[in-house]
Amino acid sequence: MDTETERNLDAESLVLEMAGQTWHVPFDALQGIPRVGETIRLAGGTAGKVVQVEYEFAPEGPPIELAREMPAGALYADPIRIVVRLS
Repeated sequence: MDTETERNLDAESLVLEMAGQTWHVPFDALQGIPRVGETIRLAGGTAGKVVQVEYEFAPEGPPIELAREMPAGALYADPIRIVVRLS
């Protein structure tokens, strides 16, 4: 997979690392981001407990409407990668 494709996939999906495998779950299919201590079960019975949630952000210019409302000097960032690690 090339770097651009990987970046796009990371920006559009939750990265789930479990039992040596990496899964990508589309954000629009989730009701929320799993939290530490929650149990996640995959179809077929494999389950794991969330042990770490890692968020990566990148500085961006805010959307125009939001920029008009933001205080002077306030910074804006977009999430570019969210990784959930299971035990």
